Amino acid sequence: MKEKRYNILFLCDYNKNSANTIIDHCESFRRYSKHNYYYVNPTGISKPFWLDMDHFDIVIIHYSIYILGDWYIDSTWRKEISRTKAYKVQFIQDEYRTVNAITQRMRELGINMLFTCVPEGEIEKVYPEERLPGVRKINTLTGYCPEYLVDKKPDFSSPRPIDVGYRGRALGYWLGELAQEKRIIAEKFLEYAKESSLVCNISYKEEDRIYGEDWVKFLKTCRCVLGTESGASVVDFTGEIEKNVQDYLKKHPNATFEEVRDLFFKDEEYKIKFNQISPRIFESIACGCCLVLFEGEYSGIVVPDRHYIPLKKDFSNIEEVIEKIKDRDYTRKIAETAFKEIIEPGKYFYKNFISEFDKVLDTIDIKKERKQNSTKNLLLIVTKGIKVTAQLTVKSLLLLIKKIYIIGLNVVKILCYKILFSLHPIKILYQRACLLINRIIWLRKAFFYEIKQKILK
Repeated sequence: MKEKRYNILFLCDYNKNSANTIIDHCESFRRYSKHNYYYVNPTGISKPFWLDMDHFDIVIIHYSIYILGDWYIDSTWRKEISRTKAYKVQFIQDEYRTVNAITQRMRELGINMLFTCVPEGEIEKVYPEERLPGVRKINTLTGYCPEYLVDKKPDFSSPRPIDVGYRGRALGYWLGELAQEKRIIAEKFLEYAKESSLVCNISYKEEDRIYGEDWVKFLKTCRCVLGTESGASVVDFTGEIEKNVQDYLKKHPNATFEEVRDLFFKDEEYKIKFNQISPRIFESIACGCCLVLFEGEYSGIVVPDRHYIPLKKDFSNIEEVIEKIKDRDYTRKIAETAFKEIIEPGKYFYKNFISEFDKVLDTIDIKKERKQNSTKNLLLIVTKGIKVTAQLTVKSLLLLIKKIYIIGLNVVKILCYKILFSLHPIKILYQRACLLINRIIWLRKAFFYEIKQKILK
């Protein structure tokens, strides 16, 4: 049997200055898939007139494209995506914001398959069947381990100038407690590390972030690396939480997280689990670092005291953690075990991710799906046509009413003019009266003729 090889249009936004995780994720499809990929960056431009998506079997919208942003895909792209009969796949991340609006946009685009970072057991809470009918939903990780990191096995015994390294970022209060951990672990660890002899290079400031090859070089200079789970503990379905928090912070810029949480989303915390392992975890292990992580699930992939040193979120065991970090033999053992059991088997490489993705595509009957998409598109066109016709009918009636009103005013004006300003002999008045009557009759005929034409249309 001949192997299926699809032509796939890949819509994404990345360049050499993008974060490593975005570049690696985008490039993995072209590098490891058996299918033919054609990359297009739609940001900031209208769809080229010559690009017909029907020429492709599948269209993939990458998570680097924010589907609610006109800068990423404007109306010309959206119209073409919703129109095409190609099978439509979307990868999405940071999906805890404006969930309702994003879900509605997915329906408008006609998404057939969704790869989501929402944990398996929580997917239907975020994307219930009634909101995305017929859409196949599959859990995926935010990122994987790039193969180039392990071209050469790391030297775990080599001296590294930094004892503890970390780069994170301060996230919005409206994302909840989990999102604040990226800032908290940096701030508090630095406070306690001051009393120790540890050499630290830790920051969560935007200006200190590291990208590209510099990030890999940084990791290879660190003996240990801090980390937290990725995700959020608050899901904002309507966008109101974010708006209310931002408005409040404009008036109260020094407000604490606890203050804002208690005011706006205390009851929303952890209603839906949105925690997951970050690709930074894989990268750190691949570079031979010993992980020091807040206690958490980490998608069930890494195990505490075997693959990482667990740090309690209240820092009640910080002294014990610092002592373990100082023990170079212990940190080397943790790093080696994590590399051997997490990286070496290859399960979390991008190559394996794409292999599994291709298997999913093999289960799709593309001809059948394209036919169904074509039928859906036809129904959408008919529905839109009915709506437009109804709108035009109402509009036409309003125009007719307006014209009747204008004609009536003109008649009254003419009558008033004749009565008030015609001071001529009776014969002349009679002639003008006849002319006036003829004009009114003509206007009446013209009016009913226009109504007749509208009805016939």
